[in-house]
Amino acid sequence: MKKPADRYAVQALEMKAAIVALASSCRLTLAREEADVYGLTLSYQNEVAGVQFEFSPPDGGGWGGVIARLVDGQFPKHPIHINHSTHLNRFDVRDLAVERISSIPRLADKIGRIEALSATDIVEIVDCCGSDVLQGDFTVFSRLREIVMKRVAQLGA
Repeated sequence: MKKPADRYAVQALEMKAAIVALASSCRLTLAREEADVYGLTLSYQNEVAGVQFEFSPPDGGGWGGVIARLVDGQFPKHPIHINHSTHLNRFDVRDLAVERISSIPRLADKIGRIEALSATDIVEIVDCCGSDVLQGDFTVFSRLREIVMKRVAQLGA
């Protein structure tokens, strides 16, 4: 990705407004903002964890996200190949939402139907389902890993 582009200025402002309270409560700062023809990425992090928000018009116009444990102070890259020995430090926010769906009843139908999420929606998921992760409690990662490994097994079948 390249530097922020004017083409996504509205979306960048939308996300920055949506995350103010969560950023304050979890001591998150904007670590990276980049855009290219495929979309916009905003990465927020603190000392131990982070969340990366992605807006990609080719993917349906909504927001997506990844929540992660930082590795050497950096947001971890997506592993190219995932198998049973792969150590996972990052997970899709939708997987987190599915695991903790009872925490976000307002969004349960949207999550279940895999509908596009607004900036407010994705931040609400992270706030209600992942604030413990952003505070350094990665206990839910073992369950998220199970979800990912089940999906990998289904794709390999």
